This record gives sequence, structure tokens and C-alpha cells, in this order.
Amino acid sequence: MKLLRKFTKKTVPGEYGAEQESSTTSNRSNRADGANHKEQHLGLVLLYAAPPTLSETSGPSVDIVAIHGLGGDLRNTWTHKNGTLWLRDLLPQSIPGARIYTYGYPSKVFLNRSVAGIRDFSTHLLNALSLETRDNTKASGPRPIIYVCHSLGGVVFKQAMNLGSLKYGNEARA
Repeated sequence: MKLLRKFTKKTVPGEYGAEQESSTTSNRSNRADGANHKEQHLGLVLLYAAPPTLSETSGPSVDIVAIHGLGGDLRNTWTHKNGTLWLRDLLPQSIPGARIYTYGYPSKVFLNRSVAGIRDFSTHLLNALSLETRDNTKASGPRPIIYVCHSLGGVVFKQAMNLGSLKYGNEARA
């Protein structure tokens, strides 16, 4: 019984009918962003946007969306043990005009009380991307989106593209 208690966490209801860590268990000393506020674990999060001088002339040249895999989360999957979040800290040096996002969904399998499934996460991803890019597309025109997916994140992405194809038709394929 003590072993079971060791692996359980105090949780509070979160998005998608899933569970998020409570503030008592999410106080990490090695946060990827060094922020003092509670780290967001779910949804679409903007990690990097091109500086105004770059984006005023041509807008971001590409959007990059990283989707973590099974057992991961939206920051720690892409963070080195030295604290470098490569999506935010290294990738902009290679693609300075990029806008970089990461997407988080409940992916823990051990003691997960989530009633949501891949379709729910995919629908949320599709809706979040649609809202995020709608206004930006009007200002700077359409631009490509590069998806970086790890394991189950690829399944979430594929389901989102299937749902987008049904919802938006050929616009989702462009």
C-alpha cells in the first residue's frame, strides 16, 4: 500500500476531463522557462515569436508545432537535463522567422483518470491552431506549418489532420 501511495499524486480536475498536477506537486526547481507561476501543461503554448523587426516586414515565415509523446509533456519532452528547451532556446537561431508552439495533452498512462481520448486531444489541437492562425493569416498570408511529433504525438497529429480534412476540406490540406 505504501508503494501505491508513493506513485500517486494529488490532482485537481483539468482540461478535457483529465487531471492536472496540483500546485503542491508541480513546484519544480528546474522549470524549463524559469517562470515563478504554475507551469501550463495542457493546450497550445507559444514558445517563440519572431521579433517585431523580423515579423513587421514579412511576418513569420513558418509555424512550428511540437507535440510530445506518451508519458511526456509539452516542455520536459523538449528540454535537456541542463535546462535548455531547444524549441525555444536553439531552434530560433536556425529559423529566425519562425513562430514556435508546443502542444500538451494528458499522456500519462499510470494512474491516469482521464476520460478523454485521442480524438478529443486532436479536436482541441485543431481548434487551438485554427484560432491561433486565423488572425495571423489575415495579416501576413498563409504560411506552412511544420509538425514535430514524438510517438503518440504523431497519432494525435494524424487524427487532427483527418478531422481537419472533414471539417475544412481542401483548406486543411493546403
